[in-house]
Amino acid sequence: MEFGRQVLEKLQRKKKMSSTMPLTLQGLEVHFYLPDTHQIIHLKGSFSAEELCIDAAKKLGVSPLCSTLFALYNEVSLTWFPPNYSFVIDESTRLKLHYRMRFYFSNWHGTDKDSPAVLRHALKRSSSQETAVLDLPSLTYLYAQSQYDFQSGLAPLRSPQSEEDTQQIENECLGMAVMAISHDAMGSQMPTRELTRIFKYKNYIPLSFRQDIAQRNIFTRMRIANVFKAFLEEFNDRTIQNSSVSKHYLKVKYISTLENLTERFGCEVFEPSLLIIHENEDDASGFGDKGARHRVLVSGTGGIKWQKVPVEQSQQSSGPKHPTKHDVWTTFSNFSEITHIVIRDSTVTVYKQDDKRMQKEKKRMKNITAACAFKTWILKTFKNLQIQKLESGYRLCGTDTEKPTLRELTDQLSGQRLSTESIVLTLDRGCPPQPNEVSNLLMVTRPDTAAPSSLSQGITVFHRINKEDIIQDKHLGKGTRTNIYSGRLKIRSYDDDGLSGLQRTEEVKVVLKVLGAGHRDISAFLETVSLMRHITHKHMALLYGICMHIIMVEEFVQHGPLDLFMRAHRADLTPSWKFQVAEQLASVLSYLEDSKLVHGFLCTKNILLAKDGLEGQGAPFIKLSDPGVPITVLSREECIDRIPWIAPECVKNPKALSVAVDKWGFGTALWEICHNGEAPLRDKQRTEKERFYEAEGALVIPNSSELADLITHCMNYDPRKRPFFRAIVRELDRIKEQNPSVVSGVIPLQETDPSVFESRFLQTIRKLGEVLCNKRMYFKCNLCILQGMEYLGSQNYIHRDLAARNVLMESETLVKIGDFGLTKSIKDNEEYYTVREDQDSPVYWYAPECLIHRKFYKASDVWSFGVTLYELMTYCERKSYPPDMFQNMIGRSHGQMTMARLVKALEEGRRLPCPPSCPDVVYTQMRRCWGYSPEDRVDFKSLIEVFERLLSTEELSLARSC
Repeated sequence: MEFGRQVLEKLQRKKKMSSTMPLTLQGLEVHFYLPDTHQIIHLKGSFSAEELCIDAAKKLGVSPLCSTLFALYNEVSLTWFPPNYSFVIDESTRLKLHYRMRFYFSNWHGTDKDSPAVLRHALKRSSSQETAVLDLPSLTYLYAQSQYDFQSGLAPLRSPQSEEDTQQIENECLGMAVMAISHDAMGSQMPTRELTRIFKYKNYIPLSFRQDIAQRNIFTRMRIANVFKAFLEEFNDRTIQNSSVSKHYLKVKYISTLENLTERFGCEVFEPSLLIIHENEDDASGFGDKGARHRVLVSGTGGIKWQKVPVEQSQQSSGPKHPTKHDVWTTFSNFSEITHIVIRDSTVTVYKQDDKRMQKEKKRMKNITAACAFKTWILKTFKNLQIQKLESGYRLCGTDTEKPTLRELTDQLSGQRLSTESIVLTLDRGCPPQPNEVSNLLMVTRPDTAAPSSLSQGITVFHRINKEDIIQDKHLGKGTRTNIYSGRLKIRSYDDDGLSGLQRTEEVKVVLKVLGAGHRDISAFLETVSLMRHITHKHMALLYGICMHIIMVEEFVQHGPLDLFMRAHRADLTPSWKFQVAEQLASVLSYLEDSKLVHGFLCTKNILLAKDGLEGQGAPFIKLSDPGVPITVLSREECIDRIPWIAPECVKNPKALSVAVDKWGFGTALWEICHNGEAPLRDKQRTEKERFYEAEGALVIPNSSELADLITHCMNYDPRKRPFFRAIVRELDRIKEQNPSVVSGVIPLQETDPSVFESRFLQTIRKLGEVLCNKRMYFKCNLCILQGMEYLGSQNYIHRDLAARNVLMESETLVKIGDFGLTKSIKDNEEYYTVREDQDSPVYWYAPECLIHRKFYKASDVWSFGVTLYELMTYCERKSYPPDMFQNMIGRSHGQMTMARLVKALEEGRRLPCPPSCPDVVYTQMRRCWGYSPEDRVDFKSLIEVFERLLSTEELSLARSC
């Protein structure tokens, strides 16, 4: 009877639409998503977007710290307004804006245990170095905004992949309505059974879902309503009333659920009319209106990504474009890797640390501000000592001191005394913002476990080269305590198929740097080698390794030192050529600065020229060589000989080595470049050089005033006032933009020497995600490893050190096994090799028989391959590093206790877990590699058959992930 009565009421109910006319919009209105908050109205005047945001934040009680996450948005034109945008309001203005949280960071709440939590860096020293991202007013407003986006469709539901997924999405939508109604009813003392009468669930679900329900028959609609009513009553009776659930909990739960229920919640997607990605290759990939189009995705935790859009998809509805869950996005950059952004007309260019850049041309000017995503701004405060920006420059409030630039103003104010009422202040020095500066404006991720670094800072790491593999040729010159020779290095490898058994020996040209017979400070020499092994950059010379006869083996760069080349070709060198060399040098030094590494001896003789860029052969291409013997071990006389390349503070104290030293060196090297490689102060004696520094002398400036200013700033005798390399890169870019004559014609694309990628560890696979982004690429690489190991075993060899760090990447589809330092041969009449000498071993890659009995079978390498496969499927991420995973499994310990616990865990059948996104079929093969006894493991031949079958059938596309 009750059900029939409800049906009758539904049939008799008539829909009545309100015919009230909308209110006439006048002036500028800033609206809010909180229901009881009245909009801000301005009928005339001029206001910046920043001023309107400050007024809105004050109205809502949002703190200045959190207000940097908000911006003004026009829902009609889909336009974000930057802080410096000026609104001029008069009687003809009709503009409606919304105050929205724009800069959103997924998992700021920390409830998703599979992703790193996002926190705000704390300034004060305390037990925790992070604080919450949002304050209470910001959370309250974000909850209201999220409700609006969810219900109106601004945050569209994720695309269902099956009928079961569709039902799951509908149930989650009803669950969201339950949370929202419970939140609104909390504290009202309303009986549970009255909730569905007062609060209509259709007002709390997305519009699209509401319209879909309306199309269903009345019995289905009644069933949904009754199920929802029962669910709401049960949730309030059991969860709300019988527990300490608060409104704050429901807000956080509501927002966190939206991150998974909707498409790209808190992200922004743009579709430019033209997208050009300048990679490290010789060409740039540019795409216009023809063929495939592109989208750019910007998110707080994911950085900037892009994807191609198929033609048929781009020709569909011109409405908002929302990516699906299974779209393939290529990562361009995280925000920490961006050096600067240049906006010219409707073209936006984003520059990365590694010289890659993304160039976007917007369809309409209204979207140009969107490319500056995550540019935070400083809100006005009401404290003393404010610096005010004027049209003519900068001025300290309360004084008449005004300068055209901020640096000139701070320099002018240094050392001055200011008095305010009874307080007297002495201004010591200006502190400009620094790269990677830590402040409470920064959002940081916190891993679940703080994994210790696998490499201690005091450990020196280098690749060892045998003396018989080196052929020494003619003498090229002398360095500080070293003799430099040309030479050849023998590199042994197998045929590309890895199966023929034929070993090839290839010779490559190298440079040999031999420590002089009278200088046996081996530790300092090895320190330089270790530094070079930490650096991977296209403009750094490749270090092959070191021979224990104190010979450093470095790649041979065709045109040799830059100073000699410039002197020999001075008539052919144009300002454009020199400027490009300076840009490349600044790029690699900016990389070193971000890596907190110091070169120590920048000069044109340590800059090598790989491509001359003359006679129409593209751009020059430089490589920075090693610094030789470190400054820290030089005598005072040797330090004085390096004036003016060595920074003044290092002459007084050679151990005062910092990044500022390279800034001084860059200024000197730039001076050399401007003067065709001529050495400054070349005719001066040691005493004259000393007096030059004591008198704080300056080099004669070049003709270019812009470069002269840059050299002067770099060669400041106060290390704290030298510009950071990111600022230098931006300054060079500014000079290029404002002085087209400096770079005549079209700038040649950045070129890459292919030898840079020779013998690079697969541990960089995470950075090569664009190359190995699909399963087929991964399986091809795994197949190469398997074929190499099968051949090795057929020759009765066991590798004993198979790991991702020893797998070398030669091309996108060809990898090779390296480092045979632990390889042993098994006798024909034996099944295993017994190790008798004590040495460090990669125990976390070893099978149980290796750990317990020190016996190595061919099947022991199969076990190691399983661990290597695990590394590759986790992208060699730090948090998934096998030693750390095992230590988390067995607990932290030292020495033999670690070995004992590891063996016990393996005996109990405990193994590495299935990596995220790893297909089930791949993890099954891993487990087959990890049989406890050698005879229980699969062999390489069977694994090859499995991976070949995966590559040649449709089984790959159907593989499910763990």
